[in-house]
Amino acid sequence: RVLFRSEIADHLADGHRGERLRDGYRVAILGAPNVGKSSLINLLARRDVAIVSDEPGTTRDVVEVHLDLGGFPVIIMDTAGLRDGAGAVESEGIRRALKSGDEADLRIWMAESRSYPEPGEARAGRQEGDLLIWNKVDEAGPADRALMEKAGEMAISAKQEIGIGAVIGVLADLVKTDLELSSAGGRSELPGLTRARHRMELDATLASLNAIIERSTGPTNPDSDLLAEDLRQATRSLGRLTGRVDVEEILDHIFRDFCIGK
Repeated sequence: RVLFRSEIADHLADGHRGERLRDGYRVAILGAPNVGKSSLINLLARRDVAIVSDEPGTTRDVVEVHLDLGGFPVIIMDTAGLRDGAGAVESEGIRRALKSGDEADLRIWMAESRSYPEPGEARAGRQEGDLLIWNKVDEAGPADRALMEKAGEMAISAKQEIGIGAVIGVLADLVKTDLELSSAGGRSELPGLTRARHRMELDATLASLNAIIERSTGPTNPDSDLLAEDLRQATRSLGRLTGRVDVEEILDHIFRDFCIGK
């Protein structure tokens, strides 16, 4: 059936969830060198996908692993450690890490528990909304561990595999919440737009329908030729998405719902 204008707008206002469901929800792990980013992605992947070393700057390029978290496709990205004074190759890795962080749907910011409660160098680059994870909790003192527990901080030990289940649970909940498809207000669930072409055609359809409404609600009677052209453009755009669209059916909806000519 022909989609109403409001339904098209609802589809377009989905936060690009459909594309993320198809391509994968992107999670970037960021932080200073040697905080345990590569160890964490290896544990999440349950295999060695990234090199783990005590030498700073081991990770130079973005390492991706595809996971299933709570039934949702997720791409976890290990990135180069962020620091000043790096060489040319490592600096390029840092640039790519920052780019991955900017494009990610969610950022994990890792810091060392022994740095708690976070000196300046540990929080440099962290943004509001990042999921903060304190690694190497096994190396933190009793007082710091007590403070972290009291503050509800997420503290783990990638080396001893402490708290990894909690990380997976939190990630799954965040992804599910962000990709939730149910519309507010009791409306039925809308299928997500999974391709950029579909979104482009719906954008064009909505623009043509908006033009029809603007012309038909003006102080003077609308130009029938212009209305017909807007209608043809809307029909073509929607037809490229769904197949052939009956122009008469669209006209019935327009004259019934928008009272053109009254």
